[in-house]
Amino acid sequence: MRSFQSNAAFSEVPDPYYGGVDGFQKVYEILDSSLDGFIEALEKNHTEITNR
Repeated sequence: MRSFQSNAAFSEVPDPYYGGVDGFQKVYEILDSSLDGFIEALEKNHTEITNR
């Protein structure tokens, strides 16, 4: 998922259970910032598939 994040410092989303309450907020922020890139990739791949 982090490959879709424009400013990812790491390649994996951490396990929120090891970060306490702040861990859940951090994972939420990582996923939230990755969604635009993920949706963009889906739209691009969908367009390539349907235009064949």
